Amino acid sequence: MWTYTARILGTPAEAWASTYGLTTPTFDRLLDQDEIPLFRALQGERIRSALFGVQRDGRRRLMTANASPIHSPDGTLRGAVVAMNDVTDFEQHRMEILRVAEHHSAVLHAMDEGMILLSPDGTVLTLNRRARELLGITDHSVATFDQLTRPLEVRTSRGEPVSHDDLSFHRIRDGERLQLETVYQVKRPDGALLWLRTLTQGLCRDGELWGVLHTLMDVTDRRLLREELERLAQFSPVTGLPNREHSVRLIDTAVLGGTWSVIVIRCATIAELRAADDAEGVAHLIHWHAQRVREVFQDAAVIGQIDDQAIIVLVWDDPQTHLDALQTGGHESMRVTNHVGSFTWTGRVAAHDAVRHAESAAEHAAQQGTFLERYAEEQMQTRRFLRKVEQHLHRAVEQGQLQVHYQPIVDLQTGGLSSAGALVRWVDPDLGFVPPDQFIPVAERLGLIDQVTRLVAMQAMKEARRAQAVGVPVKIPVNLSPTELNHAAFLTRLHRLLEWAPDATNWLTFEITESGVIHDLKAAATLLTQWRAARCAGGAGTCHASSRANPGVQGAGEGIVPRSGLVHLNVMAPHRDTTS
Repeated sequence: MWTYTARILGTPAEAWASTYGLTTPTFDRLLDQDEIPLFRALQGERIRSALFGVQRDGRRRLMTANASPIHSPDGTLRGAVVAMNDVTDFEQHRMEILRVAEHHSAVLHAMDEGMILLSPDGTVLTLNRRARELLGITDHSVATFDQLTRPLEVRTSRGEPVSHDDLSFHRIRDGERLQLETVYQVKRPDGALLWLRTLTQGLCRDGELWGVLHTLMDVTDRRLLREELERLAQFSPVTGLPNREHSVRLIDTAVLGGTWSVIVIRCATIAELRAADDAEGVAHLIHWHAQRVREVFQDAAVIGQIDDQAIIVLVWDDPQTHLDALQTGGHESMRVTNHVGSFTWTGRVAAHDAVRHAESAAEHAAQQGTFLERYAEEQMQTRRFLRKVEQHLHRAVEQGQLQVHYQPIVDLQTGGLSSAGALVRWVDPDLGFVPPDQFIPVAERLGLIDQVTRLVAMQAMKEARRAQAVGVPVKIPVNLSPTELNHAAFLTRLHRLLEWAPDATNWLTFEITESGVIHDLKAAATLLTQWRAARCAGGAGTCHASSRANPGVQGAGEGIVPRSGLVHLNVMAPHRDTTS
């Protein structure tokens, strides 16, 4: 704020405007002497919020001024005081809104559609004649959105009441969307019933919402209403592309033979912007994405919007050239990530299945972080099955659904039982029998393999003890996953097993496949050496250690437990003659 006290001294009043660059707010001329706030105050007038321009040294600023005369105790006018504020930014913004509002008003009054321009706080900036007619507004003092809509009874196209807060203006203002299109049933205060199609758009500047524009069209005529409802049911209100259901119908009727490609292009960046609550960015990118796909697939038979992130395309033959163009071209100001699923279609499956297959491939591309995945029936079935295995395996371990079966091994010389291999099996209530080669890798990936191994070892111990009790002593080999062997806590887990069952070394043998050891031979040998050293270290008692070298596996052998006699934990690495 600038404050000056002026007396009738110095520069003459008639030269103030030219000396100090005092102009009208539009800078089109200098102020006349009797327009200058200070001069008027010197005449005894009190001035409030006078707006004028200051143009000096090539710069233009907008100012407001409050000016008051100064009187002596006897009432004599002695001078004046003026306080000025620089309101350039605020006034430019206000004038821009008024300019846009005036522009819209001039255009909208000449149109057959109702137009309403609102500020974010609901103030009516522009209301054309057609909007007044459609809404039955006769009171020219109406100034807010609430005053416009409160007298109306509004319902959806299905006849469901629409609350005041659910109207399009509030949804736009609250950042839910930047564009909404719908059909409302409106009952006016005079009892007239209309069907209105409304298009509501948020107007932004520099990322900030500054206005909401409503377009109203009377579709009460039955034919127009039916066509409008059908259009809304078939096309995306955002991009104008056919929606999912209509796209499937178009694809179904477009294929007349030959080989086609059904492609789903899913834009991951749209989801990222939505997660960041960037409504303006989402709306912009949805439009840009649709336009980009149209440009790349100009020869497509069908282009449709199956949801706000995904577009479906039907093209003849191999789409690789189109996809290369889609991958190389990008947005000018942001990095756009697409995941594409492709299904080669000859018409042997239904159109909705072809779309579903392409969606599955796009979903897998997103999971793998790749640009393109082509649908293969067997691969997709396997992937879906393994996803179900992942979902069910936790429950199977917790609820004890895993079972241990035993494979007897007979000594051909004596005909007696030599050992019985412990085999883990899983029969899921929903999935049925799940082969070990499918759920064991999943258990390793999910970190459940330790629980599976412990379950098998404990069950095997119980069976070995029962066999001993009936006079059939037998050792039970338990398969040890390479993941378990290489785990940092492997030795700790072995110690815990022996604490639970000190006689485990009499009845259990852990079998490690050669692939598991050869994968990291040095680490495996070091681990087994540490095991023997740990079991023989310190303290009184007998300690025996031997190292039965297995061809190709140095250091594999027996770890011996001291103190309580000679107790063996056998670790076997089956041998297979191979070049490696």
